[in-house]
Amino acid sequence: MAGNIKDILSEILGVFAIVFIGAAAVCMDAWSGGKIGLPAVALAHGLSLAAILWLYGSRSMGHFNPAITIAWLTVGHVDILKAFFLVAAQLLGASLAGICIKALPNNTLDVAASAPQLTFYALHGLGYRGATLLEAIGTFFLASAYFAGWSGKNQGTSSCWAVGCIAAACTLAFGPLTGAALNPARVFGPAVASGQWAQWYVYWIGPLSGAWVAARVHEAFYAEKKER
Repeated sequence: MAGNIKDILSEILGVFAIVFIGAAAVCMDAWSGGKIGLPAVALAHGLSLAAILWLYGSRSMGHFNPAITIAWLTVGHVDILKAFFLVAAQLLGASLAGICIKALPNNTLDVAASAPQLTFYALHGLGYRGATLLEAIGTFFLASAYFAGWSGKNQGTSSCWAVGCIAAACTLAFGPLTGAALNPARVFGPAVASGQWAQWYVYWIGPLSGAWVAARVHEAFYAEKKER
């Protein structure tokens, strides 16, 4: 029981930090007229994710992403009841983060927190399919880094940095196109705060698909190594 409570609290706190820092970076970039820039936004996402994995990952399930939890469920590494509570905790943490950003007592930040800065939108020229594909590909590599970090010898600080680096790299690569959420909770929280739900399915279908494929590939790869 104590372990389950610790896992749930870790997911709430971890996702809160990831969403709050990431969304705040996007808002501050909009507020400053783009002076912060994409590299700084990418660093905010990558460093916060790496730090949270290091801080809470070794003491809990360390998912901080519904796509990771659901993918891990499909390959039998977490039971359905625990997965339900983990995802609920993740969405709660994300919602609290979005609400906190929206409630900050700063008129200029309130403007930056309104759509579309706080809520991701796929560019019309890219299309829903293209946006979903980008989110799926990015999440595939993000999830692969997660799963490799749990495989035994890859555990430790280096695995945290690997996940964070992929998140930052994806933000640099296609952040201007889709936001490079790679995490349904990253969009869910700001959507709750702003009331903007346009194209929400892109950020569920893409990450869930990418993480599922990554889990299957990981299982096949490490199962093959164990057989040898």
